[in-house]
Amino acid sequence: MNGHGGNDFKPMIREVQPQFPNILISLIEWFKILDLSKYFEEDGDHAGEMETSVIMHYFPHLVLPLNEAGDGKAKSTKLRGVLNKTAWIPRQWDKVSADTGIGYPKKASAEKGEKYLNDLTAEISNFFVEMEECDLDDLYD
Repeated sequence: MNGHGGNDFKPMIREVQPQFPNILISLIEWFKILDLSKYFEEDGDHAGEMETSVIMHYFPHLVLPLNEAGDGKAKSTKLRGVLNKTAWIPRQWDKVSADTGIGYPKKASAEKGEKYLNDLTAEISNFFVEMEECDLDDLYD
Protein backbone atom coordinates (compact mmCIF):
# COMPACT_ATOMS: atom_id res chain seq x y z
CA MET A 1 0.00 0.00 0.00
CA ASN A 2 1.73 3.12 -1.23
CA GLY A 3 0.69 6.35 0.42
CA HIS A 4 2.95 8.78 -1.37
CA GLY A 5 3.02 9.78 -5.00
CA GLY A 6 6.39 9.67 -6.70
CA ASN A 7 7.34 6.36 -5.11
CA ASP A 8 7.76 3.62 -7.66
CA PHE A 9 7.68 0.13 -6.22
CA LYS A 10 7.05 -1.76 -9.46
CA PRO A 11 10.74 -2.48 -10.16
CA MET A 12 11.17 -3.82 -6.62
CA ILE A 13 8.09 -6.03 -6.95
CA ARG A 14 9.40 -7.39 -10.26
CA GLU A 15 12.72 -8.16 -8.57
CA VAL A 16 11.23 -9.84 -5.48
CA GLN A 17 8.28 -11.74 -7.03
CA PRO A 18 10.35 -14.56 -8.62
CA GLN A 19 11.89 -15.30 -5.23
CA PHE A 20 8.41 -15.98 -3.82
CA PRO A 21 6.44 -17.75 -6.57
CA ASN A 22 3.72 -18.91 -4.16
CA ILE A 23 2.91 -15.40 -2.97
CA LEU A 24 1.02 -12.78 -4.95
CA ILE A 25 2.58 -9.35 -4.50
CA SER A 26 0.47 -6.39 -5.53
CA LEU A 27 0.71 -2.62 -5.33
CA ILE A 28 -2.11 -0.33 -4.26
CA GLU A 29 -1.77 3.41 -4.76
CA TRP A 30 -4.88 4.53 -2.91
CA PHE A 31 -4.87 8.06 -4.28
CA LYS A 32 -5.23 6.76 -7.86
CA ILE A 33 -8.15 4.35 -7.40
CA LEU A 34 -11.28 6.51 -7.46
CA ASP A 35 -12.32 9.35 -9.75
CA LEU A 36 -11.52 12.33 -7.52
CA SER A 37 -13.88 14.63 -9.44
CA LYS A 38 -16.80 12.70 -7.90
CA TYR A 39 -15.70 13.81 -4.43
CA PHE A 40 -13.80 17.06 -4.81
CA GLU A 41 -14.21 20.25 -6.79
CA GLU A 42 -10.56 21.21 -7.15
CA ASP A 43 -7.61 19.40 -8.73
CA GLY A 44 -4.27 19.30 -7.02
CA ASP A 45 -1.73 16.76 -5.99
CA HIS A 46 0.00 18.14 -2.93
CA ALA A 47 -1.98 19.50 0.02
CA GLY A 48 -4.95 20.33 -2.21
CA GLU A 49 -8.62 19.69 -1.52
CA MET A 50 -8.42 15.88 -1.49
CA GLU A 51 -5.39 15.49 0.77
CA THR A 52 -6.60 18.25 3.08
CA SER A 53 -10.05 16.64 3.34
CA VAL A 54 -8.50 13.28 4.21
CA ILE A 55 -6.35 14.82 6.94
CA MET A 56 -9.31 16.85 8.23
CA HIS A 57 -11.25 13.61 8.63
CA TYR A 58 -8.50 11.67 10.41
CA PHE A 59 -6.54 14.40 12.17
CA PRO A 60 -8.50 17.67 12.22
CA HIS A 61 -6.22 19.11 14.90
CA LEU A 62 -3.32 19.09 12.40
CA VAL A 63 -5.07 21.33 9.87
CA LEU A 64 -4.71 25.07 10.22
CA PRO A 65 -7.81 27.19 9.59
CA LEU A 66 -8.49 27.01 5.87
CA ASN A 67 -8.59 30.79 5.56
CA GLU A 68 -4.84 30.69 6.32
CA ALA A 69 -4.12 28.17 3.55
CA GLY A 70 -2.30 29.16 0.39
CA ASP A 71 -3.95 29.34 -2.99
CA GLY A 72 -2.21 26.22 -4.30
CA LYS A 73 -0.77 27.88 -7.37
CA ALA A 74 2.25 26.19 -8.83
CA LYS A 75 4.69 26.93 -11.59
CA SER A 76 5.05 24.37 -14.32
CA THR A 77 8.23 23.25 -16.01
CA LYS A 78 9.06 24.69 -19.40
CA LEU A 79 10.24 21.31 -20.69
CA ARG A 80 7.71 19.95 -23.20
CA GLY A 81 9.07 16.43 -22.70
CA VAL A 82 8.15 16.56 -19.03
CA LEU A 83 4.76 18.16 -19.68
CA ASN A 84 3.78 15.46 -22.18
CA LYS A 85 5.20 12.72 -19.90
CA THR A 86 8.04 11.73 -22.20
CA ALA A 87 10.23 12.19 -19.13
CA TRP A 88 9.90 12.83 -15.42
CA ILE A 89 11.91 15.12 -13.15
CA PRO A 90 11.58 15.70 -9.41
CA ARG A 91 9.97 18.97 -8.44
CA GLN A 92 12.14 21.68 -6.97
CA TRP A 93 9.68 22.79 -4.32
CA ASP A 94 11.33 26.15 -3.67
CA LYS A 95 10.85 27.02 -7.35
CA VAL A 96 7.45 25.37 -7.93
CA SER A 97 5.32 26.66 -5.07
CA ALA A 98 5.38 29.37 -2.43
CA ASP A 99 4.32 26.91 0.29
CA THR A 100 4.56 23.41 -1.34
CA GLY A 101 0.80 23.30 -1.79
CA ILE A 102 -0.32 22.36 -5.28
CA GLY A 103 -4.08 22.54 -5.39
CA TYR A 104 -6.67 24.73 -3.74
CA PRO A 105 -7.35 23.38 -0.23
CA LYS A 106 -9.95 25.93 0.89
CA LYS A 107 -12.91 23.81 -0.28
CA ALA A 108 -11.76 20.83 1.79
CA SER A 109 -13.91 19.37 4.55
CA ALA A 110 -13.82 16.43 6.93
CA GLU A 111 -17.16 15.29 5.48
CA LYS A 112 -15.73 15.10 1.95
CA GLY A 113 -12.75 13.21 3.31
CA GLU A 114 -14.98 10.75 5.15
CA LYS A 115 -17.15 9.99 2.10
CA TYR A 116 -14.10 9.53 -0.11
CA LEU A 117 -12.35 7.31 2.44
CA ASN A 118 -15.44 5.17 3.01
CA ASP A 119 -15.75 4.46 -0.73
CA LEU A 120 -12.01 3.98 -1.06
CA THR A 121 -11.87 1.56 1.87
CA ALA A 122 -14.70 -0.49 0.34
CA GLU A 123 -12.86 -0.66 -2.99
CA ILE A 124 -9.58 -1.76 -1.39
CA SER A 125 -11.38 -4.24 0.88
CA ASN A 126 -13.08 -5.81 -2.12
CA PHE A 127 -9.70 -6.28 -3.76
CA PHE A 128 -8.23 -7.88 -0.62
CA VAL A 129 -11.12 -10.36 -0.47
CA GLU A 130 -10.77 -11.11 -4.18
CA MET A 131 -7.01 -11.58 -3.82
CA GLU A 132 -7.42 -13.87 -0.80
CA GLU A 133 -9.85 -16.07 -2.73
CA CYS A 134 -7.62 -16.19 -5.81
CA ASP A 135 -6.01 -19.44 -6.89
CA LEU A 136 -2.50 -18.46 -7.96
CA ASP A 137 -2.35 -21.41 -10.35
CA ASP A 138 -5.45 -20.10 -12.13
CA LEU A 139 -4.77 -16.35 -12.05
CA TYR A 140 -5.10 -15.66 -15.76
CA ASP A 141 -7.89 -16.32 -18.27
